[in-house]
Amino acid sequence: LEQDLQTTRTRGVGDTLLSATYQWPTYSENAVFMDLGFEVKLPTADEYAGHGTGEVDYGVQLDVYKLLGTTTLFGTLGYKFRGQSTLFDQMSDSGLVSLGFSQPLSERWSYGVIYDFREAASTSSGETHEILPYLSWSPVPAWSVMFYTAKGFTQDSPDIAVGAQLGYRW
Repeated sequence: LEQDLQTTRTRGVGDTLLSATYQWPTYSENAVFMDLGFEVKLPTADEYAGHGTGEVDYGVQLDVYKLLGTTTLFGTLGYKFRGQSTLFDQMSDSGLVSLGFSQPLSERWSYGVIYDFREAASTSSGETHEILPYLSWSPVPAWSVMFYTAKGFTQDSPDIAVGAQLGYRW
């Protein structure tokens, strides 16, 4: 059975992601650092244009990282719980794994690369594999801005993506 695949391009605002992370205190500079994160995806995207599901999703993840000299190695294990959408009724919960490193350029700038794997988010899609090089700027210790691009390696990954992420720590 042969299927005709059609490529469609759309533009628009995506969903909004809110997250909070708890960082466990460490007892030694040589210890592995761990964070426990929670997130909520608010449905701000236009689901009728296919930019989102129109539902609230939740996620939990464990981040582990280790300092080796000036380089930080890190990994993430997580799981997404997706809301039941009437437009996208094939959505399913799924896991994710990320691995990467970060290297400082100066006191306020750093760069790194993240490899990201995600299980299929629905019964009609496949898993995604992406690589994300990024550049991060911290104008003051509490605030950071990360600029990134992504290259996907599977049919269900984006070919190319660009974005920015604003972070605040207290």
